Amino acid sequence: MFAKDAYQATKNRGENLHKLVYYFGSQTDLANKIIGRSITQPHISLIVNGKRSLYEQEARAIERDLSIPIGWLDIEPWQSQEWRLLEKYLLLDEHGRQAFDELLALFRTKSLQ
Repeated sequence: MFAKDAYQATKNRGENLHKLVYYFGSQTDLANKIIGRSITQPHISLIVNGKRSLYEQEARAIERDLSIPIGWLDIEPWQSQEWRLLEKYLLLDEHGRQAFDELLALFRTKSLQ
C-alpha cells in the first residue's frame, strides 16, 4: 500500500494528484484549494502529464491544504474504497483527524520494516 522507495512515491504522487483533479473538478479548481498557491494550475498540468514531478515538500503542502492525511499522496493509487474512506476522513473533526494521522503513521512505519 505504501511506497517503499522515493521513485515509487514520486510516481504515486503524480497519479494520485490526477485523481484529486478529477475529484475537485478541474486543475484550476484544485489549484484554488491550495492555500499557499505554491502549486498553480500550470504546475498541476505538468505533473499530471508526466512532464514534472510532484516533490515531497509540495505533496505535504497539498495534503495539509486539502486536510487529507499526510503521506496520502505517496500511497499506491487510490481505489474506490479509499475514496470513500477519504470522504469520511474529511468529515472528522480535528481530534479525529489527528488520531487517524497517528494510526496511519504507525502503519506506515510498520510496513517499511
